[in-house]
Amino acid sequence: MPFTPWQRPDALALTIRACARRIAALNKLRTQTKNQLHAARQHRIEYFDVQIEPLRQQVLDLAAADESLQQHFDLLVSGTGIAATSASPSTCPHSAPLAMILT
Repeated sequence: MPFTPWQRPDALALTIRACARRIAALNKLRTQTKNQLHAARQHRIEYFDVQIEPLRQQVLDLAAADESLQQHFDLLVSGTGIAATSASPSTCPHSAPLAMILT
């Protein structure tokens, strides 16, 4: 095999190589940013979930403390498609069925 001296790639090849490296770096940064955003969103969601759950439980406890209210609540959740979450004012504060019962 005869010796072939190294030759510098032409300007076009160098430009393409530089662009490819920049694309790879930007893709890596984009992925990192997406992961950070996902983690931040998940943290916010968990933050709200931690606050919402005790309030939902408080609504259920308040309904259970009043026999008449508990009967109405049980009647609401006995229907198909209505669960405790749907029947409580925490999900729809302006028109929740339990909120109407309370008034």
